[in-house]
Formats: sequence, structure tokens, C-alpha cells
Amino acid sequence: MPFRGKISALDPKARTITVGKRVFHTTAETRFTKAGKPATFEDAQVGDEIGGQYRPTAEGKLEAASIRIGAKASEGGGKAVGDAQKRDPAKP
Repeated sequence: MPFRGKISALDPKARTITVGKRVFHTTAETRFTKAGKPATFEDAQVGDEIGGQYRPTAEGKLEAASIRIGAKASEGGGKAVGDAQKRDPAKP
């Protein structure tokens, strides 16, 4: 399941990242990236924009599968395509 937001708290000992009211648990399998390159839990800071994918565990925890630190990079004009689809064809 996707998520995104600003980091409001980090707990290095428990390896959790809080975004709003949700606490995401990271594991050795959680993949971190920053600026398109591999990163680590330690690269994250309170206030950073993050996004990623998580899965709920049987215990009710939110386990992060992947976390992107920083704003999402523009992907080959993907936004322009979405914007073009929303335009009124009658308007130039």
C-alpha cells in the first residue's frame, strides 16, 4: 500500500518512522532511496518528505517495504500527460 508525507518522528532504536499518526516499522529488507540512489534509515531526518510502500503485518504493524526520502522526482513528463488529459479540448 502506498504512503507519503513528512517525517514527524524517528526512533533509531526501534527503527520506526512516524508520518502523521502512522508509525512505519523498518526491517533489514526495507529498501531506502534518496535522490534516486541507495540510502539507509540514518539518511532520514525529521521534516523530510517521504513516500513508499508498506504492508500491514499479522500483529497490526505497518511494515515499510520501500521508502523514498525526498520529493518524488519528475518521471519523463508523466505530469504533463496527466495535465493534458484534464484540459478542455475546446480551449487552446
